[in-house]
Amino acid sequence: MPSIPSVVNFDAMPLAQRAQGDNSMIKKRYLHHTEEFLKENPNMCGYNTPSLNTRQDLLFNEIPNLGKEAATKAIKQWGFETSKITHLIFCTTSNLHVPGPDYHLTNLLGLSPSINRLMMYQQGFSGGGTALRLAKDVAENNKDSRVLVVGLKNTILNLLNNITIGGATLNSL
Repeated sequence: MPSIPSVVNFDAMPLAQRAQGDNSMIKKRYLHHTEEFLKENPNMCGYNTPSLNTRQDLLFNEIPNLGKEAATKAIKQWGFETSKITHLIFCTTSNLHVPGPDYHLTNLLGLSPSINRLMMYQQGFSGGGTALRLAKDVAENNKDSRVLVVGLKNTILNLLNNITIGGATLNSL
């Protein structure tokens, strides 16, 4: 059984890796995995262990919930009722389930089932910009439209610890 990684010591990281994190302008990073979760799913801790199903199941459950949390904050800041939303554009770097997170988010937020939805799968880190460009186009070409854009970036599918390939050691987060 693979060992569960301990807490990351950022002071021990190579200088270049620390600089990359410092220069990203990301103020907070969230890690969903608790020690309890990793003990229940030891396949998440090792290289070449079959963990894709575990990772996909986690995404299936959590992506709509994270989207709801973010959308609720945005809607509150917007100051109008959710019934005013006419379009939903949902973009994520992962999750291939059908129905997708856009459908589940529609239900979680209590949006009308007839809302126009666009689900963008596997868009990588440029997907957020693409989603915003689509929202702009929808808003400009549909009078009185109100577009909610939800973009979730996650790295659960490539979260590995110390991969050695051909003598080179890689760390991924």
